[in-house]
Amino acid sequence: MLRRSLHLRAALGARPQTLAAQAILAENLPENDPERAELMQTFRPGAEELHIGWLLPED
Repeated sequence: MLRRSLHLRAALGARPQTLAAQAILAENLPENDPERAELMQTFRPGAEELHIGWLLPED
């Protein structure tokens, strides 16, 4: 269901919601999953660009 949610949000062009869906999916994948690493590399820069603080790790 998480992947489906991600695909639907991306299809709508809802960028903040897509970034959130990527973060949630990444959080629910095993740490050694290559898809997780890719999602982390994708949503973090987008969250920084859009200033979505709750998606960013605390320093």
